[in-house]
Amino acid sequence: MQYILILLPPSLYAASIYMIFGRIVNITAQPRLSLVSPEKVTKIFVIGDLVSFLTQLGGGSMEASTSTASLGSKILMVGLFVQLLSFGLFLSTAVVFEVRLRKLMLFCEATS
Repeated sequence: MQYILILLPPSLYAASIYMIFGRIVNITAQPRLSLVSPEKVTKIFVIGDLVSFLTQLGGGSMEASTSTASLGSKILMVGLFVQLLSFGLFLSTAVVFEVRLRKLMLFCEATS
């Protein structure tokens, strides 16, 4: 139970960040600047978080048993790596969008 309460909140927090990013892209009316379309951002990255959470949950439950504790610890680490990878890819997507948007804004200011 302790693992669930420790591992679940970051995934839920990240899911809200993914949804906000999609809305920001839609508000700017520049979806072509994003690496992933705003409609797919939440789906793709929430699925990555779900996979990582389930992996961590499985590893955590295996770690509770003395016979599978070593394997459970390794599975838990794989789940954490998947979560880190998923959020890292999202961070890259967000940074690329921001850089492209800033360039577009500077170009529009220079031409007006």
